[in-house]
Amino acid sequence: MNLSLTRDSKLQRASPIYLGLFLLSFAGVLYILINTSRFGAGTTTDSVQYLCATQSFLNGEGFRQFDDAPYVLWPPLFPALLALASQITGSDLLFLARVINALTFGLIIFCSGLWLWNAAGSMGLALLGGLAIFLSTPIQIAACMAWSEPIFILFLLLILIQFHHFFQQGKFRQVALAGIFSALACLTRYLGISVALAGVALLLSAPRVPVRKRAYQMIAFLAISLLPLALWLLRNYQLTDTLTGNRYPSSFTLLQNLKLVGALLSLRLLPAQIPGEIRGFLLGVLFLVLAGAVFLALLEKFRAPEPGKRFVVYWPPFAILVFYFLTLIVSASWVAFDKIDFRLLSPGDPFFILLLLVVIWKENFDRDKKATARWRPYLIKAGVVLWLFYPAWLSVQHTRTRRQAGAGGYSTEWWHKSELLAHLREHPLEGPIFSNNPFALELLGPVQARLSAYKHPQNSPQARKSNLPDFVKAGPGAYLVWFQPSSPLFYTPAELEAWLRLTPLRHFSDGRIYRLDRLREAQDAAE
Repeated sequence: MNLSLTRDSKLQRASPIYLGLFLLSFAGVLYILINTSRFGAGTTTDSVQYLCATQSFLNGEGFRQFDDAPYVLWPPLFPALLALASQITGSDLLFLARVINALTFGLIIFCSGLWLWNAAGSMGLALLGGLAIFLSTPIQIAACMAWSEPIFILFLLLILIQFHHFFQQGKFRQVALAGIFSALACLTRYLGISVALAGVALLLSAPRVPVRKRAYQMIAFLAISLLPLALWLLRNYQLTDTLTGNRYPSSFTLLQNLKLVGALLSLRLLPAQIPGEIRGFLLGVLFLVLAGAVFLALLEKFRAPEPGKRFVVYWPPFAILVFYFLTLIVSASWVAFDKIDFRLLSPGDPFFILLLLVVIWKENFDRDKKATARWRPYLIKAGVVLWLFYPAWLSVQHTRTRRQAGAGGYSTEWWHKSELLAHLREHPLEGPIFSNNPFALELLGPVQARLSAYKHPQNSPQARKSNLPDFVKAGPGAYLVWFQPSSPLFYTPAELEAWLRLTPLRHFSDGRIYRLDRLREAQDAAE
């Protein structure tokens, strides 16, 4: 009877926070749907690759990339999820990507607020934390695009929740669930390996666990986390003799990437109008404070027979945050991929914000329960509200921009009003096509095309790897669809005239169409 009453009282106390977080999450879903209402979810080259992999899988051809090569540069979960949703609903893939990421955005808000409520015990702070995640520019950007980051972030938050419960209860079921979510994160993005490393660190420091049992838990966690990824990498190696596709050296140094992450985090906390030096200094001070609070919590854990509440609350989000950013920075300094931006920052953003809020709360309120400290919770909440005014203003401005011009990338007014694309839809070209933006042709044409000649792989000029010889060999008799403006990565039409004769066929405000013909000894010159 008493147990029943206790359970009922807990449910009654939890009901308001669940309702509040549900309403906030529902508002987040609507926000993303409104922001992607003009031309659908934002799209980039990665989005086109995801959609091509999904379509090839639905066609029974396995996962294939845009150029019909095996899909190895990314893990398969996001295309597989799109394919499953397509089989169930029969809807357009880009529409499904829009809906899935909108719903995932709502779940990210809900899980963030739920963890903060369990960690801090304050309904008001939990709702404000959920609102801070709602207003996060990096997460909003990711959710408005047809990218895999939103579900990756959701898996990381579910791992955080499981480790929070594990540190309190010590049940193997929680380790197994954390391992399953870690495996899903690894199958969503290769950077998911960071959370597997964070999980090992968390299990090594787990309270009240004998050494032998801790070893079993780590082995089980790593096996569950990494076995599906290992099978995928084995498949990649069998198809391409590479684990994750051809990778080239990065043009960004470790220090440059570290500065990029710091600059982006400082913009996440403070308005861009504040000078970068001041933002960087304040961010450095803040990080030292957070790291110091986590260090003291770890000392408490090792000195006391029972782990303190701060260790249970501070250590898991800090570990996931640090291991993610370390993996990101080291990877981006080792191999070339996209320059670190808000998209790549987004998976670490909720952990940074949640850790910041819970440390401020516990260090300023939980340590002092005297009557003179009763005003502190209200001051903290008021400070959070004031801090959220700027991201709220940014959210409104971004909504106006997206509703007028589109969500981003190829899903914008500029691309949808392209004269060149409109001509190609009405007058398809007969023959092979090359382009400096074949992804736009595939998505908006739809026109199948291959990459024009590029000078080097993206963000890796030192790689000295070009497709120019293949382009010169295959070029005669083909067409070149050239969009303006163009990336400096590609040989311009004027430069290509050293190897091929380019005959202009049509000229538009946003590009040109050329006919390619052979020059004498062009192939030898290219090689």
